[in-house]
Amino acid sequence: MSSEPSKRQDHFRLTAAVTIGALVFAAVGLTVANTLQGPRLLDAQINPGAAVEGAGQRLIMRADQTVAEPTTDQVTVTPKVPVEPTSDGAALILRFADSLSYATTYEIVAKVQSATTGASSTLRYSFRTPDGTFYILQRAASNADTDAPDQIVHHLIGSPEQRVVRSQPRIEQYAVADPAIAVVTSDAAGAATLTVGPLDGSEPNQTLVDNSDISQLKSSGPSGLLGFVLTPLSDPYLAPGGQLHLYDPVTGKLIKVSGFDGKPLEPLDWAFVPGTTSIVAQTADNAFYLIDPLNGRPTQPLGGHSRMYGFVPGSTTLIVDDNGGYKAIDLATGNTSPIPALDLPEAVDLQQLLPLGGDRGYIGWVATEAGAASVVVINDGNARQIYAEEPDATGGIQNICLSPNGQYLAVAKLPRDAATNPDGSGFANKTEFVDTVTGRTDHDVAGSEVNWCN
Repeated sequence: MSSEPSKRQDHFRLTAAVTIGALVFAAVGLTVANTLQGPRLLDAQINPGAAVEGAGQRLIMRADQTVAEPTTDQVTVTPKVPVEPTSDGAALILRFADSLSYATTYEIVAKVQSATTGASSTLRYSFRTPDGTFYILQRAASNADTDAPDQIVHHLIGSPEQRVVRSQPRIEQYAVADPAIAVVTSDAAGAATLTVGPLDGSEPNQTLVDNSDISQLKSSGPSGLLGFVLTPLSDPYLAPGGQLHLYDPVTGKLIKVSGFDGKPLEPLDWAFVPGTTSIVAQTADNAFYLIDPLNGRPTQPLGGHSRMYGFVPGSTTLIVDDNGGYKAIDLATGNTSPIPALDLPEAVDLQQLLPLGGDRGYIGWVATEAGAASVVVINDGNARQIYAEEPDATGGIQNICLSPNGQYLAVAKLPRDAATNPDGSGFANKTEFVDTVTGRTDHDVAGSEVNWCN
């Protein structure tokens, strides 16, 4: 009888030993497996909308292990975009050196290594950028009633869908600072009124200025600010040249901008610095200044230049003209550098120069002595035509501007036949959207003054 407990104890010890051995073996196996297993992707984060607006956006890929510092050749992006990879703990960070294209799926393949065990693996991730969107002004026909409304219409590139966001008589200008829109209208006597309200119409518009001359209405885009040059008609002698004002739709704050001398700024031309609340202004004596009215930083002189052509997409580098000598001003450093010779034929007159960004060169709107106009891509000393006026057209190119990422060129055209296709103010009544790489016209719509241009 006494042997029964002993046998049960021996059996228990044997079972326990086998179980413990199995657990130890499993733990050792799991440790070995984890040692051999490279980092695995847990999640990823990027703002695709911001990535098409400008260069420098980051894709953060979080792994389950600390990631060793990567090299550029370990990361592949399809379609090809230059990236700058770094690591921060268990995060692989990819900074896109150029803005991304609209409506495009990007696939990321990254070969990474565990900083702890040295084990390697491949992380894969894909995301899609949003469709290209724009707003355009469609004016009432010239033979319509004087109170016939003009329309500001929202479009997607390549889609027939459209949405009217404003419908008012005599719209002169507008600017979109999503989710707000500013609209300038005029009365029968020519006096202007500026109203601001939400794009979706969820709240009534606010009258910001009336009985005035309002010009150069512009938007800072993602920064959400609006700016305009104002001359009150009640007392134009207060600012004969018109004073620059900035407006923040969120706070309702209206700021009168002062120049380098502390006096009201009366700009010949001006522009928001992309991604900031600062502005660049050109005065009547062709002097350029960098001004930050919101934060009160000291105004910086940028020298004298005859014209500004806009910013390199996704950067704070301004392109200016010094009477035929083109220069780039890096506002982050203050450095000015000449642009290499464009090598255009002598008989060609360059009317406008727009930078494409990256290594893509420039868009040039050119005209010959015979009057024929075309648009060319200028890069590495070569000029490649992507658009030309129709030889038998009664109108022609009136204005060009680029999408924020440089993917599309908006070409505003004068009416081909003013009798059958009128435009109330004499401005262009058709805009074509040209792919800057292929030269293909992907979309055309009635109207002009695309919001990209302001």
